[in-house]
Amino acid sequence: TLLLTTSFLEAAAPTVHAITELGRRYAIGTLTLGLAPTGTTLHLNHDATITKAEGPHADALAGARLFHLTAADANAMLHTLRTAAGTPEPETADTQPPDQSPDTSQGSAGHDPAPSEEGVPVPYLADRDQPRPIRLQVLGPVRLHTADGPITTGIRRSARDLLAYLALNPNGITRDQAIGALWPDHQPDTATTQFNTAVANIRKTLRTATGLREPMYVLRTAGRYHLDPDQIDVDEQHLAAALAHARHATTDTERLTALKPVPNLYTAEFATDLTHDWAESHRELLRRHVTDALTRLAQLHQHDHPEQALRTLEQAITHDPYAEHLYRNLMQLQAEHDHPDAARRTYQLLTNRLNALDIEPDDQTHQLLTSIRQRD
Repeated sequence: TLLLTTSFLEAAAPTVHAITELGRRYAIGTLTLGLAPTGTTLHLNHDATITKAEGPHADALAGARLFHLTAADANAMLHTLRTAAGTPEPETADTQPPDQSPDTSQGSAGHDPAPSEEGVPVPYLADRDQPRPIRLQVLGPVRLHTADGPITTGIRRSARDLLAYLALNPNGITRDQAIGALWPDHQPDTATTQFNTAVANIRKTLRTATGLREPMYVLRTAGRYHLDPDQIDVDEQHLAAALAHARHATTDTERLTALKPVPNLYTAEFATDLTHDWAESHRELLRRHVTDALTRLAQLHQHDHPEQALRTLEQAITHDPYAEHLYRNLMQLQAEHDHPDAARRTYQLLTNRLNALDIEPDDQTHQLLTSIRQRD
């Protein structure tokens, strides 16, 4: 049995997780097209080959090719099934559908700019050391700060949302992309006015807060709007840079150096006061990337700095409290370093959290606990 869903609200994540975990025992699988809070995420190319896998079964699936049908084969199969069932062929339209290809010069309304290879945008100029007049916080509630403290007045909600969207796309967005992301239900003229008003509000508020009249703060270059990196420092961009450096590291030493700042850089989830679909999607994607990074960091620490590895795994669990494999990793490490009582407490914590979803730890976790008890 397969449960197929294209997407779901963040509030439904515990329910989907429960179905996935409990359904596994009854041969019920879950396939989500898009981001999901649990399981393994697969990235496919045009011939259904898995180009990248993330999650507990990533190693087993990376590089595999999924069974698939070509459009011609699928049509032939459907024709056979319709013929066998006596169902008439569906009517076809006499005219071709309108051209929906995006305007490459201005972008496509309602569509985000293409993400980076790994899904989390890699910022440019994120490693600058010199202070900038404005600090934009998008981890946690979206907030603006100057050297004198937080900016508490002047910024409108639409401007706040636009700032977060610009921070998410350091390489720039078109006006149509911003409208599609922030004002998709507005009439074009109204949405354009909303966008222009939000940009003007950002500039006015930041000029008032800093006393600097010349900077534009939101720049327009070749038809794309982006934050001025000379004026605005974005907290998430430092995190994205660290994750990017870790991905491209060629040795464990380089990887460890890149990952060490991650626990301190990931101070909260992305834009927790925004409810747009793109914000929720990025929030989940970033959380997953950070959890994977912390898991890898713990692995790199476990031989030379086991206590640091334990703390890192505990932090990963706070970000993904239903990821059972994280609890197993922590229990295993606790047992290996003569902390069987801590391992049992970790198991109990997992049990309590899963009980809230009306499920129990799986057999692999039970077996690990039994093994730890036998060693004690």
